[in-house]
Amino acid sequence: MTDPTDPSGLDSAAQGPAQDQPDPSAFSTRNAEQTEQTEKTETPEATAGTEEVHGQDAHATAQTPAKSAGSRAGFRAKGSWSNRSNFRKRFQPAPAGPSVVARYGLMRYVGEFTHQLSVPLLPGRKIVVRTDRGVEMAEIVAPVEREATEQCGPRVLLGDKLTEFLKTAGPDFPFRRTGKVLRLANQQDEVDFRHLESSAREEIKYCRSRIKEKNLQMKVVTAEHLLGGGRIIYYFTAEKRVDFRDLVRDLASQFRTRIEMRQVGARDEARLVGDYERCGQMCCCRGFLKMLQPVSMRMAKVQKATLDPAKISGRCGRLMCCLRYEDKAYSVLRKNLPNRNTWLRTKDYLGKVADVQIITQLVRLLLSDGTSVAVGVDEIVERDMKLPTEEQLREATAKHAA
Repeated sequence: MTDPTDPSGLDSAAQGPAQDQPDPSAFSTRNAEQTEQTEKTETPEATAGTEEVHGQDAHATAQTPAKSAGSRAGFRAKGSWSNRSNFRKRFQPAPAGPSVVARYGLMRYVGEFTHQLSVPLLPGRKIVVRTDRGVEMAEIVAPVEREATEQCGPRVLLGDKLTEFLKTAGPDFPFRRTGKVLRLANQQDEVDFRHLESSAREEIKYCRSRIKEKNLQMKVVTAEHLLGGGRIIYYFTAEKRVDFRDLVRDLASQFRTRIEMRQVGARDEARLVGDYERCGQMCCCRGFLKMLQPVSMRMAKVQKATLDPAKISGRCGRLMCCLRYEDKAYSVLRKNLPNRNTWLRTKDYLGKVADVQIITQLVRLLLSDGTSVAVGVDEIVERDMKLPTEEQLREATAKHAA
């Protein structure tokens, strides 16, 4: 199954509404009507602000001059939906009607969407949904059933299981329940979606040229154009505070649509543009991880991984997320093993701990005669002994020789 998230595109003219740019009037009548309804629902009130916008999840929205009734381009700063307080505010209980779990957006968001469709909604099918961002293309993950019936197949997700999973994941898990399914994606939707994807390259190119002209200390990662052409979302990285209000106005004037600037970190950047890691698998952050937990060098040390940053760093330049997967198991197993350079006694040996193997639970002992031997942790009779006397060492050596 292909993942239609990576933008690729065509070149178009830089001035005015280019032919290759997504014009809502070029889409089907039904899509244009839904886009108009979405704009009426989501268009923010125009505000005249002069404050800087910054932060990890800061972004701004602006209306085009044609749609702002002669007023200045609207500007608003707000937190990302991944922000903890905003997520708790927006989180809603499970819907009462039929619903499906679907994946949408370049950031691969996951949410539960209600629907009134009578056709089977199978995993992998494309649907058109309305989210808090607008009208979008989504891919069904699994249909949801509130009660178990004989018709429930292996790919049906029970509502109780979903609720239990969300409670276990915690309030910070990025899962939305505020949208609904508009329809199954038809051929025209697929054409429109591919056209919007193809226009993203020109939109990124123009945005980068404006950033260079204005000498802004920011880097555009990629752009996402929502279905219907109602909004363009630019993902960018920046090390310092950036005032991009003039940039937003220029982009809104050029593309005649709402502009949203969303700042992301290095790991989210890899999620947007990364593909495969050195293990041969898709990047975890792009494939299945929804919450990116911190990874420390201590985890690499406990697992006896190489400490060469080039070998334990991922596409984002940070420590690989997979170091965290087995950290708990390694920590538990490590507690069973003795510390290095301590003395211990087994049934047959008395020696100093030279090394330990966490997975195999083996201890390498250095004996008094200079030889070494591997023993299992279950063979240890006494650990953390005081420094043995010469007599004890001779007895242990004689016993070993015998």
